[in-house]
Amino acid sequence: MWPNRHRKTVEEDDDEWTGATRCGFGFLLLIAVTLIWGATVLVIFWAVYYRKGFAWQDDIKRQFNLHPVLMTAGFIFFMGQSLLVYRSFRCCKRVYNKLAHTVLHMLSIPCIV
Repeated sequence: MWPNRHRKTVEEDDDEWTGATRCGFGFLLLIAVTLIWGATVLVIFWAVYYRKGFAWQDDIKRQFNLHPVLMTAGFIFFMGQSLLVYRSFRCCKRVYNKLAHTVLHMLSIPCIV
């Protein structure tokens, strides 16, 4: 059988990063996390302040306010955090990375549905 060259080995995945690479990755990670939190907070603020909050049964217009908040939480916040968790925690075991990645993706499903 031919060796599978597309498969990453443990040695290839754990390459040492230079200081500049770590600094650049940390900076981009900080920007990404700030944008994720900022988008989520702004949508919640918009729904509460400008759209007069949320309602379960009382007012149809305020019931709709949950839709943009939950869609933002699902698609932007939870999915964005799951992608960042998978790539940023290189110091932890891979199984813990995958577990955190899966949990965050699973949290996004009820928000989206």
